[in-house]
Amino acid sequence: MDFQSDYEKIDLSKQDFQYVFNNILQAIMAKLNLHLPAAQNDPLKEQVSTILEEFLINTFDNSKYSILADGLDLQNVSIHDILSLKTLENVEKIDSEITLKLRKIFQEFEQETVDVTKLRRDLPKQASEVYSDIIKQTDGEVSEIISMIEQQSQEYQKEQQVNNDDGFEKIIESMDFPQINQNYTDHLQLLNETNKNLPSLKIEFEKYNKTVQFLEDAYQQQLKEMEG
Repeated sequence: MDFQSDYEKIDLSKQDFQYVFNNILQAIMAKLNLHLPAAQNDPLKEQVSTILEEFLINTFDNSKYSILADGLDLQNVSIHDILSLKTLENVEKIDSEITLKLRKIFQEFEQETVDVTKLRRDLPKQASEVYSDIIKQTDGEVSEIISMIEQQSQEYQKEQQVNNDDGFEKIIESMDFPQINQNYTDHLQLLNETNKNLPSLKIEFEKYNKTVQFLEDAYQQQLKEMEG
């Protein structure tokens, strides 16, 4: 009795056998393009491709003794006949130039993600610093105006004790009320414009947050697809 008939063989259709072979061959070619990303007519790459294909064919030829194809024993059948094998010229290969372009796109995408993340982190801080500087500057100038008014008022009171009429007129003449009013009005307007701009800054920050979240989600999804 033939020892090869003593165990149960795997029953596959010829189509299944071809499907497994083609999938493994394509995976091998993908790995080859990854490690040798040269032009398709590169002699070294073609030689390696031929060696890998022959190795795969020999592996499947050895496995045919354990398989029934469409219910038929394959031990006396040529593996080429079983697979209706195509040559490597007919097997679609991965374009190395496209692979390099794709890799460059992913690198640019990762850099853009880093830049947007940095903006999302730095812009609120910068806006807060600008707003704080405006508040400090305005508060200082308003305080200076108030101090000047108080000082002039004190001088007025001293002069009034000496000469109520002459002292008051001199102090009034020395005070530049239009300029004081203009300074005070300008600072109030600056504060008002700052408060108006705060909602738009908040909207911009929210847009940056949504953009970064979208890019991060797209990046993670792309990684999952590549790993799959």
